[in-house]
Amino acid sequence: MVGVGLRESVKHGEHESWRYLRWHAFWPGNHAGSSWGIDKYGDERAYICACIAREHETSDRDFIEQEYQRIKGSAQYKSWLRKKALETK
Repeated sequence: MVGVGLRESVKHGEHESWRYLRWHAFWPGNHAGSSWGIDKYGDERAYICACIAREHETSDRDFIEQEYQRIKGSAQYKSWLRKKALETK
């Protein structure tokens, strides 16, 4: 989906490094956007939440969570997952 991308952060400790992946939504006028961590939400849910954020151009997490529950399993949900599968090949 345009405006949704996978982002990576690496944190370095004294003896270890940690890798964090998140799906990030951004849109004109809001480059900070909205990020959804894969460790916390799982890959599928994080991606769908980023898609919702992008479609509605909002960082309102309460709204995004409610919208996620509303569309879960819907045709729109499945369509976004098909696009994700194509984009990440």
